[in-house]
This record gives sequence, structure tokens and C-alpha cells, in this order.
Amino acid sequence: MKNSSGLVSLYITSCEKDIPAKVTLSQLKAAMPNLEPASFVETTYGLIINLANDKDIRKILKLDLAKIFGKPVQVVPLFSGQFKKIVTFRDVPWCIRNEELEICLKKQGINFGKLSREKAVIYVEVADFPNFQRLREEGINFYDSVVFRAAEDIGLNDEVTYNADNIIQCYR
Repeated sequence: MKNSSGLVSLYITSCEKDIPAKVTLSQLKAAMPNLEPASFVETTYGLIINLANDKDIRKILKLDLAKIFGKPVQVVPLFSGQFKKIVTFRDVPWCIRNEELEICLKKQGINFGKLSREKAVIYVEVADFPNFQRLREEGINFYDSVVFRAAEDIGLNDEVTYNADNIIQCYR
């Protein structure tokens, strides 16, 4: 469950549907005064806590969080060190080089591992959740001319065979 910086992360958010109330670190620290997160982010509707070890996560999960926050909450671990997801883009013209797409991704600030292709399908491997989400939502902005949208996820994050030579081949 550790992220690339060696921390474990937990996201806590309200289950309320209409206007979820904010979940804050001060509420959690009142119940767990010895809690010393390495860092935290209070989002609009939740709280991301980054901790140095799993023990604090287990302690948090044993607490009655609904009572602490005064409402039902959802808790999910984030940024697994084993996180590797592939975002797929279909119908990308074969004449657009992978290197061009890599430049566009870097201009967008998307951190990715490997970009490969099979015909007109592009596979972008992303090693962390925030970049995965951004890429799924924003797509690949090709020099402000067109945005290639991510394909729907239907078992596409399973094992993918990459063309190791990164060669574009015409199948016509």
C-alpha cells in the first residue's frame, strides 16, 4: 500500500449524497491525538492522509469513524506502490509518432511510464493514481488541435503485450 515516496495514503470522505459535509484532520486528531501524518490534504469533500507506516492506518480503520466525523464515511487506500494501470486510446492516426504523443503528455504534466501502440491503439502505462485519473479525464491534448479521449475500461488493464521495438507497422 506504499506510494512511490514510501508513504501509505488513506482517503476519507463523507457518504452523504446531496451536499457532503467536509471531513477534516482536526476531527480525526481529536480522536487520535498521537497521529502525526507525514502530510495531508483536505479536499473539498474529504481528507487524504499520508502516513509513514501501516500501523497508523490500521489504528484509524479500527476507530468508529462515523461517530468521529458525525456522519457515515467511506475510507479507501490510495497510491499503492504496485499501482500500474494502462489507459487505452483508440483511433489515434498511425502516422502520429509515439514520440510526439510523449511530448504532448509531458506538456500536460502527465507522468507516465511506457507508451506503446498496436496499429491505431495507444497504451499509456501510468504508475500513480492522480496521473491515471487525469489522463482518463483529460485525454491526450495533441498540441491544442485535438484531444484523444481514453477508451472505456473493459478489462483493458489486464496484461498487455508491448511492441518492444516501438515500430509502427502498416497492416494494409
